[in-house]
Amino acid sequence: MKYNLIVRSLAEDDMTDALNWYFKIDSTLAQEFLSQLDSALNKIQSQPLHYQVRYKTIRWIRIKKFPFFIHFSIVGNHVFVHAVLHSSRNPSSWKDR
Repeated sequence: MKYNLIVRSLAEDDMTDALNWYFKIDSTLAQEFLSQLDSALNKIQSQPLHYQVRYKTIRWIRIKKFPFFIHFSIVGNHVFVHAVLHSSRNPSSWKDR
């Protein structure tokens, strides 16, 4: 079953900020980040129950090769992406949004 993926606006901002940061370093690195981000979002959309619950109903997946985690929840057949946070940040900081 494929779930409907809904990315919250603050999570979109997280992704944009990370992508812009990588573009400042190197455009090839930014493209790789975008590719790995897309891959992780596709995995969430196709198999969200595969990922561990970390905070009550919030699950996460690490973006391969990059120090970022996507925090998401599942409601019915919808997957809500709440945050895309760097691993050095407090992982529960998404709650303050």
